[in-house]
Amino acid sequence: MGVNYKTMMGQSQDYYSILQLSPDATLEEIKTAFRSLARKYHPDLNLNKTETTEKFQQISQAYEVLSDEEQRRSYDLARNNPRYNHSQNGSQKTGVKNQPQYSFNRRAERFYNQGLKKSQNQQYQKAIAQYTKAINIEPRFINAYLKRCEMYYRLGNHQGILDDCDQILQINPSLAEAFYYQGIARYSLGYVQGAIDSYSEVIRQKPHYAPAYYGRGMAYRDSKETGAAIKDLQIARDLFIAEGNHDSYLQVKENLSKISILAKANWQLNHLVGEGLKVVQNSFKTGKMYLLDLLQN
Repeated sequence: MGVNYKTMMGQSQDYYSILQLSPDATLEEIKTAFRSLARKYHPDLNLNKTETTEKFQQISQAYEVLSDEEQRRSYDLARNNPRYNHSQNGSQKTGVKNQPQYSFNRRAERFYNQGLKKSQNQQYQKAIAQYTKAINIEPRFINAYLKRCEMYYRLGNHQGILDDCDQILQINPSLAEAFYYQGIARYSLGYVQGAIDSYSEVIRQKPHYAPAYYGRGMAYRDSKETGAAIKDLQIARDLFIAEGNHDSYLQVKENLSKISILAKANWQLNHLVGEGLKVVQNSFKTGKMYLLDLLQN
């Protein structure tokens, strides 16, 4: 089935947002999200059939594209790169309408695909080399920047992530994925408030993106904003549960427990200190009054 990506990109939500997923979602995560949302919005299970039918169609179309490797790759290119365009040239001959056509240099695309293979084999430095070749040919190749960010992250090169995010945001100033990687790098480099700002922008665009809540919660913890940290981690916990992401859920739960225990201990300590100060103040007042009585007598 041919998909009109150009029409799709004009909508307020993209396929990842429709399925409430990150662009880095695995195939299994895509399937899980589709099953969950399909049960929720299936027309046969809802009274408002007009609304749910439209929603169900959106969910189904998103799943059809993202669950197919080739369609997903084409969609990702269309989603992140303004130079990827669409043409119906030749569609009369092939009988396929809205068939996407690449405007990217084919050599850049080949290097990008080679980078994907290297990254899948955990050859991160070699993957970076391939993504870099693709970027050198196509300097606006956002997907190549994003994948290179991922490789930098796995290698602990946080400054490399920041540099690539700066390049991405010059091309697309509102790309949530770039702000997410930027948040990771800023936090790792100790720029806690900067990380909070980056994660907040991700959450503004993707209010159901659990990793951003988790990242911001940990940054709030480091900035001693305990209440905000607990709130964000609770949201992240619930979202990970809904996604069926058990490992991330356990990680959030562990950190949430530690922060909650620390917050309770701090409250108890502050309470004890406060009570101690009251005792000292009362003792001082009593002693002062006793001394005055002695002097007067």
